[in-house]
Amino acid sequence: MPTLKELSRESGLSQSTLSRALNYCPGTGEEAARIAGGLKGKYPMNPFATSTYTVGLILPEGPKFFWSMAWQHLRVALQETGVNFRPAFIESLRDTCAEIALSILQEMEAGGIRAVIMPYFPACADYIRQSRMRFFFLCEPSTLVNTFSFCSDGYRDGWQLGELLRARMPERERVVVVLSDNESASLRQRGFEDAIGHERIYGRVTVPAGRLPLLPSILAREITAHGLTDLDTLCCLNGVTHKAALAIHKLGRLRNVVVIGFETPSADNQYMQDGTIALLMVQDIAAQSRAAALAASEYVTDGLMPLRKYTLIQSTPLINQQAAL
Repeated sequence: MPTLKELSRESGLSQSTLSRALNYCPGTGEEAARIAGGLKGKYPMNPFATSTYTVGLILPEGPKFFWSMAWQHLRVALQETGVNFRPAFIESLRDTCAEIALSILQEMEAGGIRAVIMPYFPACADYIRQSRMRFFFLCEPSTLVNTFSFCSDGYRDGWQLGELLRARMPERERVVVVLSDNESASLRQRGFEDAIGHERIYGRVTVPAGRLPLLPSILAREITAHGLTDLDTLCCLNGVTHKAALAIHKLGRLRNVVVIGFETPSADNQYMQDGTIALLMVQDIAAQSRAAALAASEYVTDGLMPLRKYTLIQSTPLINQQAAL
């Protein structure tokens, strides 16, 4: 087996970067992860190959406002249970990272991991179906065998947001919905549109997943391209609310637009303070993470499976009184 120095020379990565990539540590870029994966295919390396680890975690490094909080709560809850766990970090939820997630799952199973806490990657579905491991998903509902989901009730959340809009801002009649390609967002969309009435939906625009730094310009371009510049409300169906608010904030001609949606904002969120964001349904990440951690721990220690395929966590409305009145 080559030394880290020799592998660094072969791969062209620094020793520190390569070490992080081989061990799925935070701060590893997608390209470095792919290079490390190639080395693992060539040489016998598996960071999970030890009987001491029973729970594995796969966590995206972004968007940080959700997954960094999830990691904090998962880590604390798992430490409290006393199980031995091993995290692995991937760059994002982009489709290009699904291949890396699949290789991590294969290494976990080969290393003796029994339970995995992770987001759902559709590209990994075939492997998940035949795996001996059990899977505990955050965010996304799943009907796959051997899987359990810990997420908010998307339709209920969407309906509640729509009811709040109807009650607090009945004059808002030109609502544009920002679409995203995932199951939770689709459920929220259905609940929201059913609650406010489809006649108030002025338009829908789609933003690509995993391109958060570009979202303000992409969103502004899509709104203009669809001729929706005289909208009065923007509803964001997932954690892009911050960037969407930034886009609206920067476009002077849309200064009368308010943003509503779903988020995990900090108390000093500037867009709540200046009135750009009016209504939010805030996910309880602590409850989601703790429920998933406890379920995985019970499985690996006592063989107990969750009684339900879905554990639905209640979201909390956050209302900007100044903007909503």
